[in-house]
Amino acid sequence: MSSILIAGGSGIIGSALSRSLMADGHKVSVLSRTPDHRSTPIQYRWNPSSEYIDEKAIQDVDVVINLCGAGIADKLWTEKRRLVLRESRLVPTRFLASLWKDRERKPAIYIGASAIGIYGDQGDKILDENSVSETEDFMVKLCRDWEGHHWKLEESGMEVSIMRIGLVLSDSGGLLPKLMSLIFLKSGAMLGSGDQYMSWIHHHDLVDLFKWVINGNLPAGIYNAVGPDPVQHREFMHTLKRSSSKLSFLASVPTPILKLVMGEMSATVLSSARVLPSKALTGGFNYRFEKLENAMGEVLRAMST
Repeated sequence: MSSILIAGGSGIIGSALSRSLMADGHKVSVLSRTPDHRSTPIQYRWNPSSEYIDEKAIQDVDVVINLCGAGIADKLWTEKRRLVLRESRLVPTRFLASLWKDRERKPAIYIGASAIGIYGDQGDKILDENSVSETEDFMVKLCRDWEGHHWKLEESGMEVSIMRIGLVLSDSGGLLPKLMSLIFLKSGAMLGSGDQYMSWIHHHDLVDLFKWVINGNLPAGIYNAVGPDPVQHREFMHTLKRSSSKLSFLASVPTPILKLVMGEMSATVLSSARVLPSKALTGGFNYRFEKLENAMGEVLRAMST
């Protein structure tokens, strides 16, 4: 079993991943600015901005997982917020890259989070891990810089993998509970034209994909951490309507209004990225939830219990 250190372990992905790894018998520890020493997994103090870390956190670590980053869609993208989105990703990653440079005992594996936002808005074009963006918007640049910092961990001799994560379906947070809160208010809405593709993944499959890399079932490299069934926003919302049985109508919010209200952040719901997990499928990864209806139904059942 491995000793695994997670940065950014308090979010949806980190919490689920920690529980699953510990259930498998791995030793898991988490980095936190305000650690709770009574918690499980154990938490160690760090502050990347001041380049401080509890030395006990980095002793005899086999795997480092970096999930750091403020929520992309949590607040409007003011200049101040854009700086937060960048610094919350780049500063911790830069600090992690510096920690093991001069140490004899180093982790073997490093896994960093990224996002499918790196592909930008590409309509119905099918995208795999070799695809590149045709635009230079904020998300594309952010993800590109983020991944560039991840690759610096190779200088410490680690095998680096990067997970380009899509829309995560989870009962613990993210987009789906927010959409459901609107449904309970009878204000379900289709955003923009509805033609834009949404590349999603059930959180159980996302956790399993991380574990596949940790366990050596997939070689180091870039992976599209999405399910094999990207759908257009229109289909996503109609599936949600069928699965919840609480939404009697689907209004439409026109693209110009969304752009007026949300500004550049509207790209998070209007950009179309038809992303396929080509390398995971080629590598033999088996999804528990291949179809949106099954994934959404499981999450909604979990939310209702």
